[in-house]
Amino acid sequence: MQPFRKPKRIRTAFSPSQLLKLEQSFEKNHYVVGQERKDLASNLGLTETQVRINYRVLSSTSMESFL
Repeated sequence: MQPFRKPKRIRTAFSPSQLLKLEQSFEKNHYVVGQERKDLASNLGLTETQVRINYRVLSSTSMESFL
């Protein structure tokens, strides 16, 4: 018997305008916390978690280009 697996979560597809605004916001400030993250998420129609994860991805890709 195979153990029960949790169904995979559907990956968020950001719109081009959301990505642009997230990237612009990241360029201004590499760390977004608290109310700033709430406001950004609300303005883009995303959850705070989606904003946080996107910042993590942007941070890791900017570090790769730095090295």
